[in-house]
Amino acid sequence: PQLVTMAKTASSLLLSNNIRLYTARISSSSRRPLVVFFPWLLAKEGPVNKFVELYHRLGLDVIVAQGQAKHFVAPQSGRKFVADLHQCLVGQNWLDGRDLFFHGTSVGAYLLTLFQMRLAEQHNQQVLDSSLNGCLRGQVMDSIVYGSVDRMVTGLVDNVVQLRFLRSLSHYLIGGYFNAFHSSTLQFYQTSIDFYQSRLAPTPVLFVYSANDSLCDTNLLEQHLLPTMQARGHTIDTLSWPESIHAAHYYQHPDEYVKALEKFIISNCRDPLSNLPNPSAKL
Repeated sequence: PQLVTMAKTASSLLLSNNIRLYTARISSSSRRPLVVFFPWLLAKEGPVNKFVELYHRLGLDVIVAQGQAKHFVAPQSGRKFVADLHQCLVGQNWLDGRDLFFHGTSVGAYLLTLFQMRLAEQHNQQVLDSSLNGCLRGQVMDSIVYGSVDRMVTGLVDNVVQLRFLRSLSHYLIGGYFNAFHSSTLQFYQTSIDFYQSRLAPTPVLFVYSANDSLCDTNLLEQHLLPTMQARGHTIDTLSWPESIHAAHYYQHPDEYVKALEKFIISNCRDPLSNLPNPSAKL
């Protein structure tokens, strides 16, 4: 593995292709909680580092699992990616009994779902246990693309295609590709949606979203998904706004975002977070 320095407060270790561990130096504990962060598509290093720094201020180490468009367009590629991540976590023993959190943003939440599907397959069970080796303590779902497969396609196009006049054409071409390979794409996406609704690990979940997000059917989210998950035993926290920007809520509402995330992490850690500066201080 390649060790590099990220900043004065952190060091970085490349675990696998597009999977990197950022270790906080501000806590002396060797059992710091760990969060696996699945960013949005085409996330740049600077914005991702802001999330890394935020979690470091909370006292967590961070594994960034940066997905690519191919991981969505070709589900087998996505499955290979999450298999590599699983090997990093278990095979390289980065957990070692410490608290574990997941954080998925936008299409990153899709890869998070694939990862949990992988865990369920590995454990050969119908409902995933509430922990990975007894460690999983909670999940953050930020700007999830929810409602239909078509919304997932739109989310992919909007993230990848920067020129607006090309988006309609790209949506048409990708839709044609999915229809041509229906069994390996659309059917698999529906399977992942079904898994998300009924078999996600029953841990506490913090949902972050906005009512004006065209990539998420918030009425369906609030009236169906959240009650369904609560009935399955999830403790649900929500942070929402009438208007905000998809996958940019942290930058639009930093104070509220940090406060909600801090409360969620602290309330779900088994051991008190210590040796830390004020995590609510602005980054």
